Amino acid sequence: MAIEDPVMNYAVRRLEEISSDPAVIAEYQRRRKFELDEAAKITRATRLSEEKGKLEGRIEKAHQNAIEILPARFGGQGQSLKDTILNLTNEAILSKVVVILATAPTFYEAEEIIQTLNNC
Repeated sequence: MAIEDPVMNYAVRRLEEISSDPAVIAEYQRRRKFELDEAAKITRATRLSEEKGKLEGRIEKAHQNAIEILPARFGGQGQSLKDTILNLTNEAILSKVVVILATAPTFYEAEEIIQTLNNC
């Protein structure tokens, strides 16, 4: 086909010339590496964004759980801890706070432990 069509014949010859030029090959490899690096950055950013979203969801759920427990266990007293709890952003600490709220014998013990955790 390349022999019969002068345009194709020219294109094939030109491609052979270009593909044997070390400078052209190096430029192609540089561009290809750049494209792959950019694709990897996008993939990593997407994964990190998804992980961040999942973490934010877990933190929001822990906030909801703690805020639901407060009035159920401690009535009106629990409102003083609400802002402290809502300002917590560490998932591990929030998990402990939920357990403390559910199990502390008194509001004052729960408040003291949560304030200690908050100051760490």
